[in-house]
Amino acid sequence: KMSYLRTSLIPTLVIGDDGNFTISYNVSAPLLIGLSLISSKTNVVHLDTTNLTLLPTLHSVLVGYFAKNVGSAIYSINSSCLVTEYIDFTVVRSSFLEIFSNVIGWLYFIAWSISFYPQVFLNFYRRSVVGLNFDFLAYNIIGFTFYAIFNSSLFWSSDIQTVYFSQHPGGINPVKLNDVIFAFHAVLVTFITILQCFCFKREKQKVSYTAVIFICGFFLTVVVTGIVTLIGISSWLIFLYVLSYIKLVITLIKYVPQAYMNFKRKSTDGWSIGNVLLDFTGGFLSICQMFVISYNNDDWGSIFGDPTKFGLGLFSVLFDTLFVIQHYVLYRVAGRTCVFSSATDKEKEPLIKQANTSVNF
Repeated sequence: KMSYLRTSLIPTLVIGDDGNFTISYNVSAPLLIGLSLISSKTNVVHLDTTNLTLLPTLHSVLVGYFAKNVGSAIYSINSSCLVTEYIDFTVVRSSFLEIFSNVIGWLYFIAWSISFYPQVFLNFYRRSVVGLNFDFLAYNIIGFTFYAIFNSSLFWSSDIQTVYFSQHPGGINPVKLNDVIFAFHAVLVTFITILQCFCFKREKQKVSYTAVIFICGFFLTVVVTGIVTLIGISSWLIFLYVLSYIKLVITLIKYVPQAYMNFKRKSTDGWSIGNVLLDFTGGFLSICQMFVISYNNDDWGSIFGDPTKFGLGLFSVLFDTLFVIQHYVLYRVAGRTCVFSSATDKEKEPLIKQANTSVNF
């Protein structure tokens, strides 16, 4: 009879690393267990032994390992008397690249997180949201909510992770802690921006009928997929993928109304270029991190394991480039230098007024 069995955590390894992990247990009689490789990648880690006898006089046993190749290896501990346990090994090319990818991740998290605030500050400074497209905000709040659900589920839910790794054996979790924090932060700040639309001058701006149709379509897709999942036809991972694909579609279309609005007004007034520049930085760094992780783990499939993250970075960069061209080339205002604001009517006034103009303090 076995009362428990636990394994010690194994840190990320570099090729050539060796060491031991501990299997702790409590048995009343000798018990034979086996370690079986269940991931598709072989020859990643060499174990000293894959067959062990657990003796009741001892309460732990050491198993030696040696990291041979880049990749991820998952071993299961099998016995007729216990629930299957798993041991995960991750071997990377370089510990420096592992640290570098984490640094990139936090840098793009900071850039993307800060990118929301120039628009909030600009709205507050102008006491107006004129020039900020409401379709963009509607798409943003929905998209980031779905993105937060996807990231938090894949990062924290062991059940979702089990299904994911069964479909990506030997792979890595593409969602990091900063992805989760960023998504929830984006929802919060976008909600604050929406509140500003009810408090500040907005003229006749409203969410367009086209956006309403798209939004209804998104929610209908979620409801149908949720029902299919609840009755057992599909898995929750598929449901999360649907949310992520909707977020990807939103990323594709959310900038279009703002770009068209700028074109129609022949101006970027009310649309913060600071938001654009920081968003471009975050998108570029996000893509860089994914490629560094994929190279270091020899797992290029992880880029497409989180299509929303890759698409979010790619299309942000493309549309931000368009906004930069609109702001600094097509609809440029002479003398504009501040990247965290747009040219308001106040900024367009001459610095020195005519002599007959009274000055009030």
